[in-house]
Amino acid sequence: MVLSLMGSPRVTIGGSHPDQFTVSSQPAATVAPNGGTTTFIIRFSPVGLGFRSASVSIINDSGSSPYQFVITGTGVANTVIVESGGTDDVGKYSSIAVDSNGKGHISFYNDTDNRLMYANNTSSAWIDKTFSSTDNWGMDTSIALDSSDKVHINYYDGSSGDLEYAVYNGVSWWKRTLDSSGNGGRYSSITVHSDGSIHISYYDVTNGNLKYAWF
Repeated sequence: MVLSLMGSPRVTIGGSHPDQFTVSSQPAATVAPNGGTTTFIIRFSPVGLGFRSASVSIINDSGSSPYQFVITGTGVANTVIVESGGTDDVGKYSSIAVDSNGKGHISFYNDTDNRLMYANNTSSAWIDKTFSSTDNWGMDTSIALDSSDKVHINYYDGSSGDLEYAVYNGVSWWKRTLDSSGNGGRYSSITVHSDGSIHISYYDVTNGNLKYAWF
């Protein structure tokens, strides 16, 4: 006797994390008797890390309850080498922001050349560039994007002890010093408000103070 799969869709997902399992290919509507088979495909697309589970239900015309079973998966982090150090030591003080298209922007420090670096994957691959050729620029870097995906970076000038800021206009970087009062620009963090204003917190080493700058 031919077995008919009655559901619409024929395979459904429920349980704890149904949004992270997708039936990308449904089985045939009927299965031939005497060893006939059909197939379907479920894809796992985890949101976040850790254990995930879902129940699979298939309704048929055999008169019995739907056939159900549980599937599980574990979300893990995807990793890729953005910048291979080679003979250089790169990647210290890294900071990341994601633009409106889901693309990553990273500021980081080349500890061998003592320079701030910037990379993005707005094209098909990660592209990196030297932000500045000035030695000791770029420690304690922090990056943020505004509503137009314009890149804003603040960082510590290891030679002068100043807190520095830069914004990329699509062609070149515009830079300015925000705090030059001694050794006052360590461990900074930057964010951009929806109105476009810039907000930065940082550590004043000379006076042992937490400081805040905005403009």
